Amino acid sequence: MESSSVMIIIGACLAIGGNLLISVSMNIQKYALMRLENQGFHAETSHDYLKSRLWWLGIAMMVTGEIGNFMAYGFGPATVVAPLGTTTVVANAYIAIVFLGEKLRARDVLGTYLIIVGAFLIVVFSTQDNTRLSAEQIDSHILKPAFLVYLGAEVVVFIAVNIIIHHYGALHVILFILPAAILASLTVISSKAVSGMITLTVGGDSQLTYAIFYIMIIVIFVTGVIQIRYVTRAMQSFQATVVVPTFFVFFTVSAILAGIFFYGEFNGLTFVQVVMFLFGCFCSFVGVLFITQGRNGEQLAPLDSQYHAGPPKALMPICPFPCTNHLVQPSDDDNDDDPKEVELKSLVDGDETDVSESVFSNGTGKSLFNPALQMTKTDTKEKSSLKPSDFTQGDSGMARTSTGGETT
Repeated sequence: MESSSVMIIIGACLAIGGNLLISVSMNIQKYALMRLENQGFHAETSHDYLKSRLWWLGIAMMVTGEIGNFMAYGFGPATVVAPLGTTTVVANAYIAIVFLGEKLRARDVLGTYLIIVGAFLIVVFSTQDNTRLSAEQIDSHILKPAFLVYLGAEVVVFIAVNIIIHHYGALHVILFILPAAILASLTVISSKAVSGMITLTVGGDSQLTYAIFYIMIIVIFVTGVIQIRYVTRAMQSFQATVVVPTFFVFFTVSAILAGIFFYGEFNGLTFVQVVMFLFGCFCSFVGVLFITQGRNGEQLAPLDSQYHAGPPKALMPICPFPCTNHLVQPSDDDNDDDPKEVELKSLVDGDETDVSESVFSNGTGKSLFNPALQMTKTDTKEKSSLKPSDFTQGDSGMARTSTGGETT
């Protein structure tokens, strides 16, 4: 087996292992936040999650996974390493179902399968060349006209999307994912450049005396932190089964474009390779369509505003890591009564039944196994003491009048 093929296999293994760790870490962070919320801590408005050992375990696993991904770019082309993010998509889907109570539909399985097939075609029919660039070569690549045009287009799109978000809000998950993907392309370029220069340095050709080496390191951290902020905001507003695969496709495309315009990784590909590569991209897009169909625009409100009488809490502070807070929605049950309607009905009718039991038992006496839907004893006691006079009937339905003039 040729040396280049061995290096690419090593890079693929590092990428797969890193992506698995990242997926597990994101769900561990989510579980830690849910458990804190269930214990009465308010992770959304404080930094209680920083005291959780489980949350820090998730952070440690995520950092380890990112290191694996970083090392992978030193062994394989960006157009090969990036599509292996399918590992995250598949792992996240099943972890979220088993441990976080998220729902998996038949079309989710089909969509995941198509994404995997697409990524496989992308890997097989992409370039197998993995030339490491020196600092001087990187300087010359930055000034290439094709890359400058590509970079300018990214800047224009990035600004336009942020203007839309500022004026209209989160209309679609793509509005958060697209800026993250644009930044990810710069992260990929810098990561591969730094990884390559480190490899050359270890081999005896020192690159540490060149300014571009340190500039690229700064770009990695700056774009990485801002990128994760966008992903975090997306995860606070949409389900993980929507955010993760959507980000994967956009990230993969941005990484491939970065490889094309900066590293020229498609130079020398045959017509058949290009067609099969594009077909792989098409399969990935169709897979995402299957997964996101019927969920686009399904924005999640904070749990307090969704189930509690009172003003909504602020979203969890955006941190420089992908914290998966407020992602789990209640499953559709056989009981036709909406949980919120059951709760209000119990309060208005003066029913002495324990509200937490009536809302979360599905009428069977069995509690839902979703800590995100649990209520504290204080919340329950407060709600059970409410009187019908505390509620007014308005055009928008039943609402509780608060002393502060706000209604929920």
